Amino acid sequence: PPAVRAGSNQSVSLPTSAVTMAGVASDPGGSVASTAWSFVSGPSTPTITTPSALNSGVTGLSSAGTYVFRLTATDNLGATSTDTMNVVVSSVALAVTFDSVSDSLARSALTVPNNASPISWSHTVGNNNNRILVVTTGQRSAAIPTGITYAGVPMTQRVRTDSNAVLFSTIWYLLNPPVGTANIVVTYAASPNGFQGNGISLYNVNQTNPVDAQAGANALSPGPISTTITTTTPGAWIVDVVAMRTGASETITPSVITSRVTRENTSLTGASGLRTGVTTVGSTASPIPAGAYVMSWTTSHVAGCVTANSCMWAISAVAFKP
Repeated sequence: PPAVRAGSNQSVSLPTSAVTMAGVASDPGGSVASTAWSFVSGPSTPTITTPSALNSGVTGLSSAGTYVFRLTATDNLGATSTDTMNVVVSSVALAVTFDSVSDSLARSALTVPNNASPISWSHTVGNNNNRILVVTTGQRSAAIPTGITYAGVPMTQRVRTDSNAVLFSTIWYLLNPPVGTANIVVTYAASPNGFQGNGISLYNVNQTNPVDAQAGANALSPGPISTTITTTTPGAWIVDVVAMRTGASETITPSVITSRVTRENTSLTGASGLRTGVTTVGSTASPIPAGAYVMSWTTSHVAGCVTANSCMWAISAVAFKP
């Protein structure tokens, strides 16, 4: 019988949907009368351009998955031999994209609206594929959120960082949130002394295993405020949030990272300008390569730090996969 080789297995990534197959056939004891390529299996039906040629193109590999092709050679005596080769087609994740942001406004017993639990504000989610809603919170209180919902659907807490058990930053998320405008509702066992929250919706986020990495850090000193988060997936988006005990007229600014955007920066000043307030800041960063990123913030402490814990802070960060 003839000897036949269908050639090496191949792999492509969408939107590429065509390859060229290169087979080899011979018959030491006779001659090869004919060759024929055929499609065996795959997620969709492709087109073999020239089935009778050893070198033939294939088009229409339009769905991700494994395609199997068979090359059959027939010699001058009618004997046949076959060999198969695979083409693996992979899908390429679309880039994570920003959708919208919402702000709870700073809340205390003296603000309107105030800090009474539950705390709620509206957020609008766009009609996009592979959506995620991320909620960040910063609060100065021994109380922490017992739950967060969006449109009545419970969210998942991913990371919580505290400083001296009286200052907290947290990050929560909900996959495939309902499209449209609904309320984010944060519930506490007891109302926090100071609170600020944000909703950030993104799309083109991995819906099976969305979290790539997470990190957190805290201190009782003025800073610098920073945490290092190491991503493993190219194109992952980082969301971070800082809660810091503050007085009056103080600022917090982010370090420079490509595509980093400040999404919140709200201060709640304590009574008589004392350091009993809380400033909550947060950002998103969309690094292309995977690697370690230092999410840091520079502070300006106008009122000074009288005691070791009067400038305490807590930072949390989560990276989400495309």
